[in-house]
Amino acid sequence: CNLTDPHATQLAGTVRTQYAMDASPSTFLFPDRVRKTYELAGEYQLNSLKIIFIVREPAARLLSWYNHQAHFCRRHKDKSTLNTTFYGNIYVNESVLTFSEYAERIVQSNDTRGFYGERIEEWFQSFDRPNQFLTLSYDEFKSNPEMTQWRVQQFLGIENPTFSKIGTKNANNDKHKISEIDCPSQTKLLEFYQQSNERFYELLNTYPGPSMEARPFPKFIVGNCSNQQ
Repeated sequence: CNLTDPHATQLAGTVRTQYAMDASPSTFLFPDRVRKTYELAGEYQLNSLKIIFIVREPAARLLSWYNHQAHFCRRHKDKSTLNTTFYGNIYVNESVLTFSEYAERIVQSNDTRGFYGERIEEWFQSFDRPNQFLTLSYDEFKSNPEMTQWRVQQFLGIENPTFSKIGTKNANNDKHKISEIDCPSQTKLLEFYQQSNERFYELLNTYPGPSMEARPFPKFIVGNCSNQQ
């Protein structure tokens, strides 16, 4: 969101920054609400909005989300409240589900939060795709962070781009943290997400993005799996 507008600057609570950013992952589920919010904010805010969508291979994204939930679930002191809170889907029968059990629940419940292909089209139709919506690869971000920084700065119109080392934030060093998906779960999840992934790749071609976006967009890199469950 470009904050050169004085009213937007007051909303952000600062006059020293040109941009304000929201990075709530759940926003991806509600493109219609985002559109309506910026329409209410005014034409200037709607037209100056910049959306950056960084996509991660869905099974790996699910593992990361599982580790996040499991970590905080174990740290939660009052376990009696977990079944009625945000972590209720991972804490069952007074214990934290294994990732294999968790993945099975995701598949059986047809949880579509990792279905990029089913959601991205509405974003492309709701906003000016070539000028407002940049799609980035998480794999490229890890392997070539300078290229990702270049893409973002070009997209935001930064005239003199600079590159810096990107550190690791919000690292979970829990001894229970799982680094690799067990092979049976990975096979099941790859099949679960395959159709949506193919749809996602098709939509990137149907709705071409800004010039600095990777083209062709790199396919997801599937990580190693473990024989342990």
